[in-house]
Amino acid sequence: TTSTAAIAGAEAVVVDYEPLEAIVDVTRALSEGAPVIHDYLESNEVLVRSDGDREAVENALKSCYHVTELTIRCTRVAGNPMEPRIYTGQYDPRQDKYTIWASAQLPHALRRWLAKHIFRCSVSKIRVVVPDVGGAFGTKAYFYPEQAVVLFAARLVKRPVRFVSTRSEGLQTDAHARDFYTTAKMGFNENGKVVALNFETLAGFGAYQSTFNAVIAGLRFTTLVTNIYKIPFAHARITGVYTNTSMIDAYRGVGEPPITVCERLIDKGARELGLDPLLVRVRNYILREEFPYKTAVNEVLDSGDPQQQHKNLVSLSDYSSLRSRYAPQKHERIGIGMAAFIDRAGMGPSRGLDNQPPQHAGTGTWEAGRVEVQEDMSIVLSVGTHSHGQGHDVTFRQIVADNLQIPIERISLKQGDTDRDPGNFGTGAMRSLTHGGMALHVASMRIVEKAKRLAAHMFEAAEDDVEYVGGDFSIVGTDRVLSFEQVAQMSYLGTTYPDKDFDLGLDETIRYDIARDTFPVGMLVVVVSVDIETGVVSLRDLWTVNDCGNCINPMIVDGQIHGGLAQGVGQALCEDALYDEEGQLVAGSFMDYCMPKADMLPTFSLGQLEIPTSANPLGAKGVAEIGVNGVPAAIGNALVDALSSFGVVHLDPPYTPFKVWSAISQSDFS
Repeated sequence: TTSTAAIAGAEAVVVDYEPLEAIVDVTRALSEGAPVIHDYLESNEVLVRSDGDREAVENALKSCYHVTELTIRCTRVAGNPMEPRIYTGQYDPRQDKYTIWASAQLPHALRRWLAKHIFRCSVSKIRVVVPDVGGAFGTKAYFYPEQAVVLFAARLVKRPVRFVSTRSEGLQTDAHARDFYTTAKMGFNENGKVVALNFETLAGFGAYQSTFNAVIAGLRFTTLVTNIYKIPFAHARITGVYTNTSMIDAYRGVGEPPITVCERLIDKGARELGLDPLLVRVRNYILREEFPYKTAVNEVLDSGDPQQQHKNLVSLSDYSSLRSRYAPQKHERIGIGMAAFIDRAGMGPSRGLDNQPPQHAGTGTWEAGRVEVQEDMSIVLSVGTHSHGQGHDVTFRQIVADNLQIPIERISLKQGDTDRDPGNFGTGAMRSLTHGGMALHVASMRIVEKAKRLAAHMFEAAEDDVEYVGGDFSIVGTDRVLSFEQVAQMSYLGTTYPDKDFDLGLDETIRYDIARDTFPVGMLVVVVSVDIETGVVSLRDLWTVNDCGNCINPMIVDGQIHGGLAQGVGQALCEDALYDEEGQLVAGSFMDYCMPKADMLPTFSLGQLEIPTSANPLGAKGVAEIGVNGVPAAIGNALVDALSSFGVVHLDPPYTPFKVWSAISQSDFS
């Protein structure tokens, strides 16, 4: 009757297994003689996608002044949110209705999945409630078996049933991320201009298809390979494969793997050419006046100013003095690395874009928001996205407060209840502000227009003669004034209003579909020190300048970037969801899976360059993932810089002490 007793009982069960050969390495999945994980498929291949002109790239590479090559593995990582996955299910036989309280990211999508694919019932028979969530990072965006099981069990036993994942269970069964293996080539002319780029990537899927990994691997990898550079010829091919491992899906910073490959290639090529890696980047950046820019893999990047962003970063870090500011000890080497990157924010309009299919299956990606002015003049916001640490409660209220020109304290935000809050998809892919936030923005602006119409009627004036400034409606050129409160009260009192078509009350619900995705841009410089006797890598300093469009709340933006940087450091230096050759996860607890700690992180220096996007009314881009994206590449470049005297030209992450020490020890210069 207790969880302890259940665990003891499970451990007492003896199972006689017949071990089968396991495939845990993506490079073996398609090799000759490899066992097929799902016999009915006859292959471990899941998908293949190519973008760009392969023949043109191959021809261009043949004529390049210099071609650099890189083979790099992107580590498999686990999200490890502070709060593990938790679900409580309840069934009401009187209404034939299921309710699940879930630590999740996508309340409305989860309701749709349960209704359509599991219970085959109307969505009105499913209620999903997502209260405060202790972190998610993508890990809680997916459909997990336990979500359906607690509801089935609740109906069976006629009482609520709860599932609480342990940390070890989470490391084993939560969706992992990354697990890419890439072989790439980059061709340069004699001045360091990039002429051609080719990617060939294997992407791990785990043993089973997850909710969104086909989108991550199929649509959000190959389209970012050219990064923020003008590369005339590019081709990228990605092949998804099944392995005997946990499923793979999105995790904060899904654009990081192709960015890392591109940035490591830029640095490697520059060093081989004897050029400054920063100079090579400057010579290849897309210029501000060239946006919107269509890349060689047919992605249209909407806005940015990489040249100015680069200048700001050089100034912020005082780059020219970095070498002299860090005096290494006898057993220490100092390295400096940079990374520049662009990422996609959003999941595309529901209708698709430029004759491309939409980035979803079975549901649109629009989002809903509601603004309700109550009779007591309090404002209630409801939205379909969900905040689990991103600060939506502040940002969304701030947008509406600015539009309605009222104190933010009078506004409250509700989220996470599918019976109460309108919604469609949810939070992920840096889309909350550009989807849910924009729905609230449009709804609040429509409320102002509706109130303006009522105010004009109360003034007995033409609507064009009425203006709204500082929370008051007035007739232009007169001292006649009506406060927002007076007009709102009249909308509910209803003793006078313009005509029979006027809908009393002040509330608006908007289903907002974006025009297109946005593309935030980031750059960072890091300084690392390497203890050559132990292989320990320490991050000494980090400077970053980011363009996320117009910042609604700079403090929230900085907080998002800080969190992303910490996760990027963890992925670069220590995180690795490692399996042994038999398919056993050997990093099944925090004793073996190393998470970043505070003493690994320096004080971050942040700068912002606000280049607004035309994709939405507020000119805002996404921000939540850009902190992660450049860190592994920058640290990798800094590490090669530090160890260049040992002849080290490449290392795969994570850059653990043993891996670094081994590279030094095996060097001809050690």
